[in-house]
Amino acid sequence: MRTLEKPSRRLTCKKKYKIQRKVREHSKKIKKLDKASAKKKGRKGEKSIAVPGKCPFKEDLLKEAETRREQIKDEAREKKLKVKASLKLKKSGKQVNKEVKKSLEEFVKKAENDRELFESAHDQYLVDSLPEIVESDGKSARTYASEVRKTIENADILIEVLDARDPIGSRSPKIEKLVIDKGKRLVLLLNKIDLVPKENVKKWLLYFRNYLPTIAFKASVQEQTQKLVFI
Repeated sequence: MRTLEKPSRRLTCKKKYKIQRKVREHSKKIKKLDKASAKKKGRKGEKSIAVPGKCPFKEDLLKEAETRREQIKDEAREKKLKVKASLKLKKSGKQVNKEVKKSLEEFVKKAENDRELFESAHDQYLVDSLPEIVESDGKSARTYASEVRKTIENADILIEVLDARDPIGSRSPKIEKLVIDKGKRLVLLLNKIDLVPKENVKKWLLYFRNYLPTIAFKASVQEQTQKLVFI
């Protein structure tokens, strides 16, 4: 006798996809119902306090429960007020930070303006200290004054060149004072000593060395074998 063959478990694609779709829809429906049930539970009102009638001290228990309920409400209200106050404080703190930032910006702006005014006054002081300058490139005395100021600020040691034929007339006491006030080192260079008598050079060196370091320098460089600097 022939044995019956087991039925095949193969499914057509149409039936297979239909089953999968039904499963997804069922799962989605279950999740939706669970979500609605959870919301419904959360919306339940306050339960009334029920105390059996035969319970001793019933009135006291009810009063105590009511007091506790009011206390919980007060705590919740106080917590809410604290949160509002904290948010308000943060908001006011941001406002204060904005005001501080604005104040700092105004302070920096004022400092920049003061610096520009100081540099302008400083340049004018240098202009008054410089002799009358006439150059073919058309630069003004204020332009030279600005360059002198930058040189003084950037240099560590400055050399002031004096003409040996008129050392006093070629000096600039105001510029020397500015250099010294800035804490820079100043050296005097007595130039063109070969155009004046040696005795005069020695006397000028003795005079200037009472105030600042001073060296002497020749103008002519024709004779390379001879010393150019007179110490």
